[in-house]
Amino acid sequence: MQKTLSFVAILVSLLALAFVWFRPPVETPRSGEKTQAGHAVTAATAASGSPNAALLAELELAHERIRSLESRINGLEAEQEVLAATFGQGAVTDAAPTTELGGTLAGPVDGAKVVRGLVDLEQKTELLEQDLEELGVFEHFAKKAEKLQQDYDRVFDETRSTKERLKSAMDLKKADRIDADVATALIGIWDESRGDDYATYFLLDSLEGVVDEGLRDRIFDYLPDAESPKMRLRAVSTLEPMLDDPEVSRWFGHLAENDPDENVRVSVARRLERVGQSPAK
Repeated sequence: MQKTLSFVAILVSLLALAFVWFRPPVETPRSGEKTQAGHAVTAATAASGSPNAALLAELELAHERIRSLESRINGLEAEQEVLAATFGQGAVTDAAPTTELGGTLAGPVDGAKVVRGLVDLEQKTELLEQDLEELGVFEHFAKKAEKLQQDYDRVFDETRSTKERLKSAMDLKKADRIDADVATALIGIWDESRGDDYATYFLLDSLEGVVDEGLRDRIFDYLPDAESPKMRLRAVSTLEPMLDDPEVSRWFGHLAENDPDENVRVSVARRLERVGQSPAK
């Protein structure tokens, strides 16, 4: 693809050069006539001593447009590679050359058609960006990013209430923005909120997916005192991503055999089966 585009750029350059050298001479206005074209040619001649300066400037602008379009095409090619790999269709480079871009196996290159295609692509891109802007899509995502940053900062703000910080943590969890620093801050909130089932539940929910020995040990300490089956199941869900840890696996086996609530026992046993372990292990 990149070789084809480079060839296209060279072809367009040659076409433009041909246009420069074989273009009919500019007519000189009759005496006393001050046309706009005449002014432009006169200005170019005064600046460089040759009327070809204006044409060379046009050629340079054309080159810039081609380079810009080539960059966009390369970006689209990268996205296409990802999509092809995702859907198991093989690399894009393995596909037959397209006649639209005049591939090496598709016959002679139609330079004019390639240029029209590139210009059409640029126009469609600009129209799409304009539509997205008019629909407020860009503004929506900008506001969303701003709110997520506020939520991120609020989690670390110890002047805020625990409820506010937990609400921000839940919003970050929905956006998949719980990183190591946020997890550390939430574990600190856990230590400050012992005995508060509301805080414990939402902390367990926000921290699901975090693999951390400190979190694991805190849940181990919490489980024997958790009277609510709902809270024990919530703790089990947070521990599940750590099932490769033998200590976690042993806890699951204990709960599957000995938890007083049947729903908890069945749920834990099913989780063990999903990873190929038996409750008795």
